[in-house]
Amino acid sequence: MYRIHALLAVMLFTALFWSCNNSEETPTPSPCDPSDPVCLFNSLSIAGAQRLNGAAPSPSTSASAPDITNNQSSARITADNLLYIPLIYQLNGGNLEGLYLQIVGANGYFNVSANSLTLQNNQVIISLDVPANILLGEFEISYCIYANGGLVSNVVSTGIEVVEPEGCGVFIDGEDGLTITTHELGDTPGQVTIDYFMYTVPDRIDVYYDGQWVAGTGPAPTGGIPPASNCNVNVQPGYVSGGGTITFNYAPTSNGPKSVDVYASGCLGGGTLWEYEISCPQ
Repeated sequence: MYRIHALLAVMLFTALFWSCNNSEETPTPSPCDPSDPVCLFNSLSIAGAQRLNGAAPSPSTSASAPDITNNQSSARITADNLLYIPLIYQLNGGNLEGLYLQIVGANGYFNVSANSLTLQNNQVIISLDVPANILLGEFEISYCIYANGGLVSNVVSTGIEVVEPEGCGVFIDGEDGLTITTHELGDTPGQVTIDYFMYTVPDRIDVYYDGQWVAGTGPAPTGGIPPASNCNVNVQPGYVSGGGTITFNYAPTSNGPKSVDVYASGCLGGGTLWEYEISCPQ
């Protein structure tokens, strides 16, 4: 009888143990198709933002309302990355208080206060988290900024394409705006070379491993975020013309990713073109 009681006690403890452990597991998010704006609104996130129902406030008619003077019209990204979306603005009075962003088709929007945005000179950089459960496809976002007194700027938009990761020994090209490509490089460490060509209009490349900047056409960007740049006026550091080579050591850690993220920043407003080829570690 004692053995039976002991066996029952062990079975009960085991059941409770697995029940507790399973209850603590974080459920895996369901796949989210970019053609479903409701799913996107619930899956994408912006640090410090409020999710609000309905449509974002409309632009103000006052001459004192701020203006977005330049933004990127398109972006490409692999899922499980932060997408940095730059815009250039002008205040016509008052102070910048925040930004509204809406996924086109969603019945809700993000309200991001200015202290949760990255501000560089007259630039706002939106950090949009695109998690791993977002499937391949395209969607569009619209956004505007607002100043004190409820003054809302013009609305601009960016088309976003979620693409597959690439390998090495491949050729990538693009135009204006930001293209973030994950390149899977495997377990073997070695030296990696990126040969780029920016044509006449200057563009910028930055390479990140596990979220840390490792190389680029310019110095490490302030705050880790590549700056946006106009194509022909006030060109920012790291934006270069013509061809060149970036070389870095790839040393994957045992628990870290086996890939790097290449951020290609096409300048804004000039119809730019760029291309690069990334080698395998050697």
